[in-house]
Amino acid sequence: MNKINQILTLTRLEVLQFLRSKKFVYITLLTIFFGMLTIAPDDSPIHILNSHKRGIYNSAWIGLKMALFINSFFYLIAFFFIRNTIYQDKINNLDVFISSSSIGKGSYLVYKQLSKFFIMFIITFILIISAGFMQLYRGEDLNINVINLFKVWFFTSLPALFFIASLSVLFESVKFLRNIFGGIVFIILGHYLLYYSLIQVNNVNIINMDVFGVGYFIDYMGGFILLTNRVHGTFLIDNVVIEPCYMYSRLFIIFLGIIILTISIFLFKGIKDFKPYKKKKFDFFKNKMTLLRDRDYVLKDYDIKKFINDQETKYKFNFFQLVSKEINIIINNKYALTVLNLIFIFFIFIFQKSETYFFVYNFSFFLSYLYVSNIISKEYKTRVQNITFYINNFSNKQFFGSILAGFIVLNLSLSGIIIKSLLEAKYIEIIYIMIIEFMIIITAYFFGLTFKSTNILDIIVFFLAYSAFQQKTEIIYILENNNFIYYLLFTIILMFISYLIRSLQIRYFKG
Repeated sequence: MNKINQILTLTRLEVLQFLRSKKFVYITLLTIFFGMLTIAPDDSPIHILNSHKRGIYNSAWIGLKMALFINSFFYLIAFFFIRNTIYQDKINNLDVFISSSSIGKGSYLVYKQLSKFFIMFIITFILIISAGFMQLYRGEDLNINVINLFKVWFFTSLPALFFIASLSVLFESVKFLRNIFGGIVFIILGHYLLYYSLIQVNNVNIINMDVFGVGYFIDYMGGFILLTNRVHGTFLIDNVVIEPCYMYSRLFIIFLGIIILTISIFLFKGIKDFKPYKKKKFDFFKNKMTLLRDRDYVLKDYDIKKFINDQETKYKFNFFQLVSKEINIIINNKYALTVLNLIFIFFIFIFQKSETYFFVYNFSFFLSYLYVSNIISKEYKTRVQNITFYINNFSNKQFFGSILAGFIVLNLSLSGIIIKSLLEAKYIEIIYIMIIEFMIIITAYFFGLTFKSTNILDIIVFFLAYSAFQQKTEIIYILENNNFIYYLLFTIILMFISYLIRSLQIRYFKG
């Protein structure tokens, strides 16, 4: 009984820790976004798991669609989000606590498996609830039947998630499956299991290794088509009947998960088998992020000299290393904006009304500008750029690396608009978006360095830069207009001035 209490306590603590993390917010929003694509409007440019004819949007149909999405796509996303939890224990020195406690390796792996399962359980449960709200929004059936909404998820998705959680523990227990090779093996294995599930349409009356259980519901779907452009007609499904033999098959999948977990316990050699965490040269960027989080702290000359003399900071970075870590800094410091942008990306695909799309389109640009402008001015204000200079010897790669990092972040925050334009073959609109992004990042860089821009100035500068492109709604007209060349030329000149300003600021700094 004491062992069970230990396992449940550790499971609860790890699940709560995950629920408080940014990772939970990201994967939940990402799951809801892709899940809602399965019940997108009929004229939407993209559909997932849709047939030429769809069911009327009632609880039975939407619950079926959500469960099939979870079993066909979510498992792949979830696996990579919940992996390496044992390695994280090693990094956080929890191995010392675990080795000194009465927890055996069997209990340890059981709690890891349960925590992974309950994390996926919570995320998918939220997805099903959000699907209920989407049913009300679609308005074809305003009566929510809770049993029909959750039935397929309970009998089909939960056994599959239990199996995936056990498989994740196995991949952490076997040494050669912990790295990239293990990820590749899982992708191949997952695709094979999904293919095997799809061909089980005529074998639903026998117990087999259909992990995902998708084949049983193909007849209800009227087909299984990915990325169809349009839906032609509807039909009614009042209830999804689950035969007893299918339930036995799902219990068999749970039994397979238990077998895999047992094998993992025999193969697991303990946390000590994991390589100890080694500090990398990228730790400098972690310190930089800590400095930027404090809005009121400004580095003094003594702080800068002390930081520079630290042996850990005496590293050189290549161009791509600089870019990747600058992206990490921007996204982590603008965490709230990251979440807002993910929500707006969801709105772009789900709500097809022109006025809604126009609002989201413009507001996404505004959020994107705030992403990068304040981070540059923050570097100037806290004098972090001077540290960067002494470590990297300010050069062209540092200047253009910061600009490229901001440009990539803008593309990430506007990915919903870009993907939608790409699916609709509006390539000129994509070019238009890229050029506006270039203007935004240069303007942000210039004002961030020169005037230590405040949030109010950010708003003013953004609308000055963006309003020039909103005088006409026709994109082709804008690109063909001669005035456009002057805007682009002005931006290039602004970039050159920004380069000179930053060079002079650092060159004449007396550290």
